Amino acid sequence: MENIRIKPHHFLDILKLHGKGLDHFLPDTDYNHDFYKIANQIIGGEPDTITFTLENDDICLPCKYNGGTCCTDTVGRTSLSKHSHNMDIDKSLIDTLNLEEGKEYSFYETIDLIKDRITINAYRTAWPEADGDEINFRYKYGMIGLGKIISRCTI
Repeated sequence: MENIRIKPHHFLDILKLHGKGLDHFLPDTDYNHDFYKIANQIIGGEPDTITFTLENDDICLPCKYNGGTCCTDTVGRTSLSKHSHNMDIDKSLIDTLNLEEGKEYSFYETIDLIKDRITINAYRTAWPEADGDEINFRYKYGMIGLGKIISRCTI
């Protein structure tokens, strides 16, 4: 097996989408990133270890917006740098969830850490511009996705 390097917000996005019912992720031909590959490995309980990073992760590597050290895309239809926006979110999640950037956690340790440390307030802190409905949506489906992984992997 392998180690997955992942940004904290990507990890939570995978949980949220899995909770919404995505049980098999497909490639995104517009961005050409590896979100689908990493998501399928995580929901299948395949990685040996997970390392949280603030830099481009295993999802970003083949993306057409990978500028080498950062994302060159923008947020939605704005000129706001996706790199800066996501960096703020990921720094907040590293702090709020008390994760150590660059440390290899076993897959099961990662799931336990998220299960024990994630709260709705972690979402509010990481996405301060989001309204209550979006925060509730992210939290609700993230927890459903986490529960599905826990039940499948019998942690």
